[in-house]
Amino acid sequence: MLEGSFKCPHCKAKVNVDQFSVKKSKYTVDGVDVWFTHCMCMKCGRRWYVQVDDANTNKVLIDLTRKIGQALTLQEQGLWSDREKKKQRREFLKIEQHLAGLRFELAKRYQDCVAVDKEGHERKIKLVTIA
Repeated sequence: MLEGSFKCPHCKAKVNVDQFSVKKSKYTVDGVDVWFTHCMCMKCGRRWYVQVDDANTNKVLIDLTRKIGQALTLQEQGLWSDREKKKQRREFLKIEQHLAGLRFELAKRYQDCVAVDKEGHERKIKLVTIA
């Protein structure tokens, strides 16, 4: 889950990031579909990008969500042993770490790129780091 804060590079205000303050939008960069998650600085109104996804990370997210749903179903039915819970926790952590690594590489690749939204508007992408 995306949570934390950062200092706005423009006005130096603290910007809090949580599931309610972000929006994920689809853009095209060099012919490739990329989803940038952004939030707004409430003081200066600037848009800051905090996360990048592509088709590969979206696939990992779908797989993780499916596995979590299956695990919750088994847990609700009482079919989970303590050993199975620990095994699933390790598997979820491994997937989350893999996803974080993929997103880190995407952030490096797409930092300062020019992306085109669905209306054809170009945006300069400036990713910020959430603490």
